Amino acid sequence: EAPWTMPRNHMMELLGKRAYRAGHSLKFVHMPPPYGNGEWQIFDLETDLGESTDLAGDFPELVNRIEDTWSQYADDNNVISPDWVSGY
Repeated sequence: EAPWTMPRNHMMELLGKRAYRAGHSLKFVHMPPPYGNGEWQIFDLETDLGESTDLAGDFPELVNRIEDTWSQYADDNNVISPDWVSGY
């Protein structure tokens, strides 16, 4: 079974930064500028725990899927995305 189809998924948003853990190994991260590139990034934590290799370019269909999944999650859970990004 593919990791992104496994039932243990977790989404979060904090001060404009978003993350989605899919299964045991995949992590999707969206960090707006100036802290990130403003695009969804994909990391395989099983082989890249330091999140140094973005796989989004290799899996554009997953990027499209996470964009749709995030939008649905945000709507279902009344997520309020700020119009500014706070640092830590």
